[in-house]
Amino acid sequence: MPLLNVVKWDAQPGIAAFRYPSEKIRLGSQLFVSETQNVILLKSGRLIKSFGPGRHTLATGNIPLLDALVNLPFGGDTPFPAEVWFVNRTVKLDIPWQTNTPIPLRDPQFGVVTPLRGEGQFGLAVEDAEKFLLKLVGTLHSFDYETLRLYFKGIVLTRTSTLVAGFVSERLIPVLQIASHLSEISEQVNAALADEFAAYGLSVSNFRITALTPDPSQGLEQVSQALADKAQMDILGISYREKKELEIMEKAAMNQGMPGTMLGAGMAMGIGQQMAQNLSSSASETECPHCGRTCKGIYSFCPKCGKKIK
Repeated sequence: MPLLNVVKWDAQPGIAAFRYPSEKIRLGSQLFVSETQNVILLKSGRLIKSFGPGRHTLATGNIPLLDALVNLPFGGDTPFPAEVWFVNRTVKLDIPWQTNTPIPLRDPQFGVVTPLRGEGQFGLAVEDAEKFLLKLVGTLHSFDYETLRLYFKGIVLTRTSTLVAGFVSERLIPVLQIASHLSEISEQVNAALADEFAAYGLSVSNFRITALTPDPSQGLEQVSQALADKAQMDILGISYREKKELEIMEKAAMNQGMPGTMLGAGMAMGIGQQMAQNLSSSASETECPHCGRTCKGIYSFCPKCGKKIK
């Protein structure tokens, strides 16, 4: 491969780092580094020199370590073997993430385990080009953001799952109301990931959880049914125990004419007596706190004004 006079790289979308295809650079070659780049010279994994934006001349005068690499008999055309890495410093804002398996969460209101599937995106940029290259790149010829996403996928999902579960547990947030807290949870995850990425010379920004969706095959139906039952009982003014007693009586009545009718009738009679006692104990008169009308204790809503008594 011929010796080079100009060394430059036009950054391509989605590429975080690129190794120049030639490792034979001529002394006196001109290195061009754009405003969004850093250039690192490596030899056998050892850092030789780092260059910021601008135009640079590759010579032993400004790169002292080149003396040990250059074969002086070649004079001004002396080639030196080195890896030239261009590092893209622009921020990549749309790196996606999603959970492979649902995050199991126990609903603090109903005690039902409801798995949630999460997804979102975050931004990533190279903050320390030297640390990034020495820790991550290795023998690769280029390093794209898709590779970075796969490298850090485990860290992102672990941190997200842990913080989401902790947030729900500490704040006692019902699973069906978690969508209103996504922004706050996202900020916590972003802060937790900052140190993880900084160790590799990267900065993470704008981490966002765009959705935490209950898995329709598990848990959600139980929570939804519980909410529906609660609303129905509030409207009717009955307790959960009374509701279950009514359901048992209905089942017993449906068993008439079938084996076990006497058992069903006996159960219905016993339950009916119990309910009669419950109704009798609550039949004392009470006064509506809203309109002052005297009502029987069996009423949960005032027959006059319609407002809730108890």
